[in-house]
Amino acid sequence: MAISTANVWAEQFDVGGNTVRQLLVPACGELAVSEDAVGISVHGSHGRWPAIRGAGDAAAEHLVAVLPTVNGSTFRVNWSGTRKQLDPDVVLETFRGAIGFTPHDEPGSLRRPQIAALHSIVGYQSSGLDEPAIVVMPTGTGKTETMLAWMVATRPAKLLVIVPSTALRDQIAAKFESLGILQREGIVLPMAQRPCVGRLEHGFTDPGEAAIFVQRSNVVVATPNALHGVIPERVRCYWIASPTL
Repeated sequence: MAISTANVWAEQFDVGGNTVRQLLVPACGELAVSEDAVGISVHGSHGRWPAIRGAGDAAAEHLVAVLPTVNGSTFRVNWSGTRKQLDPDVVLETFRGAIGFTPHDEPGSLRRPQIAALHSIVGYQSSGLDEPAIVVMPTGTGKTETMLAWMVATRPAKLLVIVPSTALRDQIAAKFESLGILQREGIVLPMAQRPCVGRLEHGFTDPGEAAIFVQRSNVVVATPNALHGVIPERVRCYWIASPTL
């Protein structure tokens, strides 16, 4: 039996012309169904969710997979229940223990340059030094997945990613929203939820809105131009939640 799902997004949060998004369930064509004394669930490399057969309850407090009452050879899961974004702190807790430092030649591991970079970053952070550090990785070695793996491994309170163009902002934001290939390849365990990702497209005129935007995000992806549109006082307001830069 082939079970699939389309992307299931949480309700988008908008503030000051900027958005925060969270992918609750990534598209997948290889979900499995389990049934035991507790109930029915669907699960795959991106997580496990409770399931029911027949009609769902749109007002349910949890996201629930709705399965057909009659099994067929193939079907796509429908979903009912809440589409609220998770609290960013709740997301961080799901990262705890969700990634290990597996040797590069074993299944479910990062590539050698990625592991080397990850060890270097974590080692530098553990040294107690607070000067900015630079990690250089050649083209094609998987810099974005390394950033994702570092985020899951170290669980920063807030993360700011600055990119040179709007096209790259959208590309990198999409990677963070899905955790890239890390869960699909078994590098990050299914228990990890996808982060709440803010896309900074416009400068804020209201410091309160800037604070809310950051509080609702695990990651903010921005261009220098968008950051330039925020006066210094508001930049400080952005990072009231003890971010990691």
